Order: sequence, then C-alpha cells, then structure tokens
Amino acid sequence: MKIIFADNTELEVRSIMGGLSRIQNADRDMLSIEVDPSIANTEELRNLFIDKDKTTRIRTSVIEDDQELVSEVGEDYTIYISATNERREVRGEPGIIGPPEWEEVNIVKIAQLTYMEKLLEKLQQ
Repeated sequence: MKIIFADNTELEVRSIMGGLSRIQNADRDMLSIEVDPSIANTEELRNLFIDKDKTTRIRTSVIEDDQELVSEVGEDYTIYISATNERREVRGEPGIIGPPEWEEVNIVKIAQLTYMEKLLEKLQQ
C-alpha cells in the first residue's frame, strides 16, 4: 500500500490505522502509520510528515487484480505527533509453538485539525 500526499509524493507503508485521541486539549482523529525501516528511518519520516503542505490531503493506493485503487484517507492531518521505531514480536499461527520472532517497524502518528481550527486558518489567510 502507498500513501499519496497532497503534492503527489508517495510513500510505501505497511498499514494505516485511525482513531480518536485527545491531543492538544481536543478530541482529534489520529492516524498511526506503519512503515518498514528499510523504506525510511524515523528522521526521514519526521521530515516528511512535519511538512504541512504534504499532509493537507492524504490518499492511499492499493493494487488489486492489476488495477490501482485510490481512496481518500482525509484532509488536514497537519499536526505531527511522533515518529518512533518499535521492535515487536511477530505472532505466529495459532497452535504452532516455536521460538519467538521479532520485527522492527517505524510508526508515525499525525492528527487532524478540528473544525474550529480549520475555520481559523481560513480567516487568517
């Protein structure tokens, strides 16, 4: 899966998960984006996601049956929260006992502006 930013920059990602979270004293939609460390390190991800011009619009692109399916994730995810590296255990198939396997993943968290913040930005322009 790929993320397509507002300026059409693309980034290969493992997954995108969204949910509500309390950030900067407001309930916001937050995205948690997992990226393979071989694609980009945490510093590169920070530089990419801190750029508000890129994160004003985010779409995903998935290839299914030789067709590209592009869908909207959302707009105004311009609040950068973090880019971290995590080492976690890979869950195996149920019933199979073996030594634990580990994987590394970089996780970026960004949040969306509230409706009032969007209105304020438009007034300031």
